[in-house]
Amino acid sequence: MADAKHTSGPWSFSPQKGKPGHCHMAQVWNSAGDALAQIEPTPDEAVATADARLIAASPTLLEALKEAHAALKAYENAHDQDAGSWSLGGLHEAEERGCLAVLNSEAAIAKAEGEV
Repeated sequence: MADAKHTSGPWSFSPQKGKPGHCHMAQVWNSAGDALAQIEPTPDEAVATADARLIAASPTLLEALKEAHAALKAYENAHDQDAGSWSLGGLHEAEERGCLAVLNSEAAIAKAEGEV
């Protein structure tokens, strides 16, 4: 996994206030107070605000995903299996879900870090 090439967290956000044309846009800020993103205003303030909140959570979500991936890989290694070769038909449901989580987390981390 690559080192982060994005602005380090934590990030914060400000909500949309008002309707398009007469409002303050929802924005995402880095820890120094610099704007990272502005969300186009929507008729429903809650939508733009939720988008900004999700973007602001990105560094935290990526770190949590990396920790979960490491835990799943440790499980995989302890059971001497490769997630890519796990057969979904021959495993218990929890193991099947773990297999998919390993593969999906690898793909999500790679996408977040610009490797795909």
